[in-house]
Amino acid sequence: MRDRPPVQRYYGSRQSASASALAGVASTAGPVVGGWVTQHFSWRFIFWANLPLGIAALVLSQIGLSMLRETRPGGRIDFAGAALLTVAVAAGAIAIVAAIDEVFDVARRLIDSLETAAPPKNREDEAAKARSRAAERFGTQA
Repeated sequence: MRDRPPVQRYYGSRQSASASALAGVASTAGPVVGGWVTQHFSWRFIFWANLPLGIAALVLSQIGLSMLRETRPGGRIDFAGAALLTVAVAAGAIAIVAAIDEVFDVARRLIDSLETAAPPKNREDEAAKARSRAAERFGTQA
C-alpha cells in the first residue's frame, strides 16, 4: 500500500468505505423490499424484475473487466480449482444442513425426555375426570 501515491490510497479507502456502506444498506433493505414486493405482487415479479438487472450487471461487468484486462500470454482458467471449490462449498452446505438436523433431533429428544421425567399430575383429579367422562358416555352416575 505504501508503493501507491497518497491520492490513490485516499480514493481506494473511500471506495472501500462506499462499498461497505452500500453492502450494509443492501443487506438490510433487500429482504424488506423483497418481502413487500412478494406480499403485494408475487414472487414471480421478483424473478422477472431481477432478470434484466442481472443481464445488465453481466454486460457492465464484462465491459469494466475488458478495460482492466492486462495482456499476459499464457493466462488460462483454473478448471480444477473451480471444481474443487464447487465440491467444497457443496460439502459445506450439506454438513451445515446435517448439523442443523442433528441439533433439532437432539433438542426434540431432550424435550421428550424432560416431558417423561416431569412429576406426575394429580392422579386423583385425573381419575375423577375419567370417571365423569365415562359416566357421560354411558349415561351412568359417577
